[in-house]
Amino acid sequence: ESTDIMFVTGIDAKQALLSAVDNVPVYYYRLSFDTEYSIHRQRENITLN
Repeated sequence: ESTDIMFVTGIDAKQALLSAVDNVPVYYYRLSFDTEYSIHRQRENITLN
């Protein structure tokens, strides 16, 4: 989804800054949460199965 791109771009930029300063690993975690109350679902009138 397009909103994923907005979040991932910022996270990737932060990872680049952190790795430039410290030589420590940076871990990525992805949370996937689906709800009827999502603003995108309400705007587009999308329902869950």
